[in-house]
Amino acid sequence: AKPPQQISRKKSLKNLLKRAHTTRASSKEKEPTSSSSSSKRSPIPEGYRLVDIRLPNGTKTQQPVNEAWTVQNLISATLLAHPTQVQSRGLDADDYMVWEVCASLKLRRALRSKELVTHILATWPLGDCDWYLELDDAERRLDVGSVASLCPRRDIVSAAAAGAAGSDEASLAYKCIAMQRGSRLQRWRKVGISVRNHELTLTELSSANTSTASSPRRSLDLRELDIYEVAAGGSSNSSTPYLIGLRVQRNPNSFMDPKRDCVHVLSFPPENINPAEDPAVKAYNTIRNVAFSVRSAEVDQLVKKARLASALAFERPTSRRTLASPLLASIRRGS
Repeated sequence: AKPPQQISRKKSLKNLLKRAHTTRASSKEKEPTSSSSSSKRSPIPEGYRLVDIRLPNGTKTQQPVNEAWTVQNLISATLLAHPTQVQSRGLDADDYMVWEVCASLKLRRALRSKELVTHILATWPLGDCDWYLELDDAERRLDVGSVASLCPRRDIVSAAAAGAAGSDEASLAYKCIAMQRGSRLQRWRKVGISVRNHELTLTELSSANTSTASSPRRSLDLRELDIYEVAAGGSSNSSTPYLIGLRVQRNPNSFMDPKRDCVHVLSFPPENINPAEDPAVKAYNTIRNVAFSVRSAEVDQLVKKARLASALAFERPTSRRTLASPLLASIRRGS
C-alpha cells in the first residue's frame, strides 16, 4: 500500500491541474466577449482614422476623420461630439479655428478652413506623437501680430498668387536681409532673402560684409512651404515678434536631414523704434504675406485635384464608389 502522504500529494496535484484547466477554458470563452464589447465602446467607421485634437478647455481627445473632411468639417464634428466641453463658447463652427501644433519645435500654424485634414496629417513624421491639432477661439484672427490674422484673407499679394497658379505674366521680385536658423539649431546666420514668383532663395552672408555671399544659394519653392508661428520661450500661446517659421509641407521621413531641410526659422530684428518706418518690420510683413498667399493658391489647387480624383473614382464600377461617396457628397453640397 502507498503511504498516505504520497496519496494526498497526488490528489492535490490533480486538483491543481483540474483548476488550471478550468480557468484556461473559461478565459478562452470570455475572450471573444471582451473584444466585442471593447469594439462596441469605440467604433471607428471604415475609411476613417483618429486624429489627436486639444479642446479649448485644455483636454485632449481623438476625433475620427475621413479623406473627404476639411478643417471646417472637423470643427463641426468636434463641437457635436463634445458639446459640454465648449458650452460657454457656443456651438457655432464659425466661432472657432484650428491650429496645427508641434510642441517640441515650438511651432504652430493656423489652418485654412478649406484644407483637407488628410493632407495635413500626411506631413507629420511617422510614429511621432508630438504633433496634434488644437481647437481655438476664432477671435485669435483679430490679432494682427499672429499668422492667424492671415487666414480670413485671400491673395494678399495678387502677383504671388498668380505666379503660384502658373501664370508667366505676373511676377514678384523682392529682396531683404534677415537672420536664419534650423528647427533645432540655435546658431543664427545672416542671410540674404530673394523672392521671385514662387521661389525663395536664401544666401548666407559673411559677417564682415553683408553684400558678400559666403555660401552657395539655397532655393525653396514657396508652393511647398507654409508659414508657422514660433512660440516665445516655453509657451505655445504667444509668438515672438518678427519671427516666422517656414516648413516644407511634405513628410519629413522623405528627407535625408529633416532638421536641416524641413524647417527654416527667419528672424527680422527691428532697427528703429517706429515699426512703420523700420525696414526689418516691412521685410517681415512682406515675406509673411507672400509666403501665405503663394501657399494658399497651391492649397486651392490641391483640394480641387483631390475632389476631381474622387469624382472620377465615383464614376467607376459600383464596387469602388463607396470610397469616394463622402467626398462627392461634400462636393454636391458645395462645401
